[in-house]
Amino acid sequence: MEFNIRISAGESLDTAFKVFHEIIDEEKRFLHSPAPQVSVQSLGENQGANITLRGWVISKAYASVYEDISKKIVEKAEAAGLKIPDVPKIH
Repeated sequence: MEFNIRISAGESLDTAFKVFHEIIDEEKRFLHSPAPQVSVQSLGENQGANITLRGWVISKAYASVYEDISKKIVEKAEAAGLKIPDVPKIH
């Protein structure tokens, strides 16, 4: 599965990578091979950065992992002070 996350211009890529790697490390349902990845997809001068978090799971766990990771991305990014534009609040 793949998550494409845009962080606002001026946000720390180091912080974003730390947060997204923590999510990967905490998610035990990701397969070890191929290994999960975090990468920068693109950088925009005034638009921030697009970061991809990619991990593989067994097919029957896909929906629950996708839902859990989506929520964790928003919660952990906000807790770290990262701004992710255009993301609805999850409660």
